[in-house]
Amino acid sequence: MAFMNRTISAAAALFVAGHLCADTLADVKAALRNLRATTPIHVGYETKSANVAKGRFFDQDVSTGASVEARLDDNGITVVYPRALLDRAAAQRDAKKDEARQRVADISATRIAEMLDNAPALASMLERVTVIEERAGAFNGQPARLLVLNIRPREDTRVKTGHVDIKLNRLSLWIGPDAVPLYSEQTTKFTAGVFFLKAEGESTEKSTYAHRDDRLVIIRHEHADTSSGMGQSSHNTETETITLR
Repeated sequence: MAFMNRTISAAAALFVAGHLCADTLADVKAALRNLRATTPIHVGYETKSANVAKGRFFDQDVSTGASVEARLDDNGITVVYPRALLDRAAAQRDAKKDEARQRVADISATRIAEMLDNAPALASMLERVTVIEERAGAFNGQPARLLVLNIRPREDTRVKTGHVDIKLNRLSLWIGPDAVPLYSEQTTKFTAGVFFLKAEGESTEKSTYAHRDDRLVIIRHEHADTSSGMGQSSHNTETETITLR
C-alpha cells in the first residue's frame, strides 16, 4: 500500500509539473500576441559572416560584412546604404579578378524587418513545440525561467530530392517575469543523403531579445553550422547586430 501511495504521488507530481510547464508556455504565447509592433523603430544593422569549405569539390575561405541604417513603420521598411559601402560593392563587382576575401554582404530588408518584429515568427515556432523541462534561474542578473523545448518539423508536402533526417531540434528559451523572451538557443542535428552519398551536420541559432515599446526585437543573432560528408566539409558563421536608435 505504501509503495502504491508513493507511485500515485509521483504520478501526481509529474502531472502538476507538466501542467505548470504548459501554463508557462501559454503565458509566453499570450505575451507575444500582445506585442503588435505598431510603434515606428529606427536602428542600425550590422552583419558579419565567414564561410570556410574544404574538400574534393572546392575550397573556400570568404568573409562578408556590411552596416546600414533601417527604419520600420506602417509604410514598410527603409534601408539606407552608406555611399562608401555602395562604392566598395561597385568596385568589387567591376573588378576583373576579385581576390578580396572581405566582401560586401548582401542585406535582406525582409530579414531586418523580421528581427525588428520577431514576435510572430517566434509565436509560430512555439506552435510546434513540446515542453521537455522548465526551471527557475537568472539571465543577465535578472530573474528568469528556462523552458527547454523540442521542435516538431513543419509539414512540407513539396517534392524533395534526397533525404534529410533531423536527429535533434531543440530550443532553450529564457523568459522574464512578464513572460517576454530574453534569449533563445536552438540546436539542430541532422543527416542527409542522396542515393549512396551521405553527410551529417549541426547548426546553432542564438538570439538575444529586447522588449522595445510594443515590439520584440532581436538585438543580436549568432548562427553557426558545420557539415561533413562526401569528401567535403564546411563551417559557416554569421553574427547580426541591431543597435536601437
